[in-house]
Amino acid sequence: MSSPFKHFYEFGPFRLNASERLLLRGEENVHLTPKEFETLVALVRGGGRLMSKEELLKEIWPDTFVGEATLAQNIFTLRKALGEAEGGKPYIETVPRRGYKFASKVSERHEQASSAADEGAVESPAVAGTQIEEGRFEMDAARAGVESSTRKFERANGGSNPEAETDAPAATPSSTTDAAPPSRIVAAHADAGHPVRGAVVISLVVVALVAALVYAVFRFVVRPQTVNVPRVTAFQSMKVTRLPVTGAVIEAVISPDGNYLAYIASEPGSQNVSIWVRQVAAASSSRQIVPPAADTFYGALVFSPDSQHVYFGTLKADNNSHPTLSRVLVGGGPVEKVIDRINGLVSFAPDGKRLVFERADGENRLLIVAGADGAGERTLVTIKGPTIFGLPTWSPDGKRIACIYGSLENLNTSTPYLGITSYDAADGAETKVTDERWVGISQLAWLPDSSGLVLSAAEQELSPSQIWQLSFPSGETRRITNDLNTYYGASLTADASAL
Repeated sequence: MSSPFKHFYEFGPFRLNASERLLLRGEENVHLTPKEFETLVALVRGGGRLMSKEELLKEIWPDTFVGEATLAQNIFTLRKALGEAEGGKPYIETVPRRGYKFASKVSERHEQASSAADEGAVESPAVAGTQIEEGRFEMDAARAGVESSTRKFERANGGSNPEAETDAPAATPSSTTDAAPPSRIVAAHADAGHPVRGAVVISLVVVALVAALVYAVFRFVVRPQTVNVPRVTAFQSMKVTRLPVTGAVIEAVISPDGNYLAYIASEPGSQNVSIWVRQVAAASSSRQIVPPAADTFYGALVFSPDSQHVYFGTLKADNNSHPTLSRVLVGGGPVEKVIDRINGLVSFAPDGKRLVFERADGENRLLIVAGADGAGERTLVTIKGPTIFGLPTWSPDGKRIACIYGSLENLNTSTPYLGITSYDAADGAETKVTDERWVGISQLAWLPDSSGLVLSAAEQELSPSQIWQLSFPSGETRRITNDLNTYYGASLTADASAL
């Protein structure tokens, strides 16, 4: 049951509806991703006080390994969306080396929400039977330093189109239409003195059917004859197995040899997280290999190619700290620090002697190759300016490194803006992998023969993240999963027998 009150914050020409997660500039809706909205709410509720980066990271991404670059990108996008306050000053001020504060005067108010029953409204047939929940933000910011959004839809009685969530007009109650199905409701209104409206409805239905027929002909008859691209054939059949684990899992990866599962889990009743390993085939319990530490976050798990070490990122809850890469034996033991200042996942060359990772350098992004022990760093690619970039993934043949990319200018739109590109592992020459775009990508994994990639990604802002296969170099894509679950990551064994 929704709250009888709506909670608003007003500043400048903006009205922030915290209850319904809306930001309005006058009557215009300002589009924000869920995490951008949460960032804005946290700053506005701060009442103009200085909020440290640590405080904001904990509030917006609890129990998740997220670098400061992600927060900085959210602030950058919010400033662009809000524009300037009076006097030409930004709404959000940066206090160097300390954090951020909301610099505009804010008015807070509560208003009583109107009741549909009091207004005599009834539920629209377009949204009847649909339950919509706020879902977890699909893209793991720890992996790429970027964010995108998905929501999870649960449909009762078959459900309806999520895009019809709020736009459908409510039907007028009457004894004639209350018990009628949607098709009967339209007919009843047409018969009750609205012949033109009925004709329009019929015309629209005919147009929609014709459009669907044209699309079907093009998709299944014309296109296959004009585009000769071989279909990807991996993962035509799958068996899903649920593995027992300890705690609430935040992130998980499978070892290249398929014997182990490593995962990060939150501690019951605590914000602390720890790293666990269990055997996949044996009916054994999980073993903790990295215990929880106060004010410490773990993330960006990856196995070494020989499956003997688990590499992971560590972030201290310290405003001046940077994420570091560490490793530990799969059976547990001392934790060894490998590299300072990483952003998200690392990926290994097939020989296991080198790894690649991303590092933030001001507004630029660096793709760096180093030894497996962190020695001999070499910058392979420099990406200029504020942009979305990350998830470097080395191909099994050793020739290419795949990455995700996207423009921050498209971050505030509903248009998919994340793509996949690749770089020559020797000289950094770029080759785009596909024209397909997604609103969220959380993990990449190459097929063993380097003929393509597996990824977890969301097509639209309100669609659940699914597992996809992308062929290389043709760029053809297809879904491996197609359901209402949300998949937060994807990793493969070396022979692709397990995903």
